[in-house]
Amino acid sequence: MEIPLTISCHHIQLSPQQEAMIRRKTHKLERLFPRLTSCRVFVEGPEHHRNGGPFQVHLDLTVPGEELAVSRKTGQDLATAMRDAFNAARSLLVHHNGHQEAARNNGHLPALAPGRIVSLFPEEGYGFLATEDGREIFFHRHTVAEKGFADLTVGAAVRFAEETSERGPQATQVSMPVA
Repeated sequence: MEIPLTISCHHIQLSPQQEAMIRRKTHKLERLFPRLTSCRVFVEGPEHHRNGGPFQVHLDLTVPGEELAVSRKTGQDLATAMRDAFNAARSLLVHHNGHQEAARNNGHLPALAPGRIVSLFPEEGYGFLATEDGREIFFHRHTVAEKGFADLTVGAAVRFAEETSERGPQATQVSMPVA
């Protein structure tokens, strides 16, 4: 992720094991969805600890161009609330990815343009690709689909979606063309 995981709590102090569980579940989401750029987790305990739950877990996820939220997954125990929240996050990301692909296929998102990798900076996690008209476009490792950034090589043919940011043009999705 571009932005490190943030864990916040209210009315609860997480144990090291509970925090480790959140980190493992977040890492699993990141492995399944490499375009995940940030994840914020908010855990809320019951106001009156004598009564036990309910516990609430909220997740805010960021993917290129959009923020997704899983709100108020409640469970009588914290492990159940976390499980339900992360399962909901996974479903939300699957739905989001499927929605984007369907929109692209229906012409609602731009088609991916052809390009070629012209430079890579693996340690920094970014590179540049050249468009057919000779422009160079920045891309970040989190915008690379399928196999991922580590499999790219200078000269490789790619397809990409472009948008303009404050810093100029950048690729919001980079993928290897289907053979």
